[in-house]
Amino acid sequence: MRAMGDPFLRSSDEPFQPAGNADDDLRRRSGLPREVFDLVPRADVERFVSRVESWAGLEGALDRALVSAGFHRHDPGGAGSGGFNIATWLRDDGVVVSWAVAGRSSNPYDTFEDRVESIMNPALAAVLTEIGFDVEIVPADQDDAGCLLVSGFTGTGANS
Repeated sequence: MRAMGDPFLRSSDEPFQPAGNADDDLRRRSGLPREVFDLVPRADVERFVSRVESWAGLEGALDRALVSAGFHRHDPGGAGSGGFNIATWLRDDGVVVSWAVAGRSSNPYDTFEDRVESIMNPALAAVLTEIGFDVEIVPADQDDAGCLLVSGFTGTGANS
């Protein structure tokens, strides 16, 4: 006689997680601590998660491309190293990429940081365009002015 397994048992190696409610799933996907999650309107969290998840592939491609070009990603929570930032949650029409100066906080009166960013953001735009990304510099009259808006990958760059 052949033994038969229970079709309702999980065959995955993942540990069993009891079913939670939609808020638990949304909080897990957002990465927000419970105390922050509970303060933010659900519609805002849903928009945040939707943007992050929809741009995840482009974020990964940007990260790989910039690292392979010799840049490193800014670590605001760690040593405060300078480098590129990728923000997937700010806009519906693309991912915002910008440069951060090492060991400095965002200060509206810091002209050194402004000068470095005014050099590095166009340099990042040139590199990303060369690789084949759709890049535009955000105009001065818009939020995120001077940063880069990357909306996709065309694969038509010289090195694509």
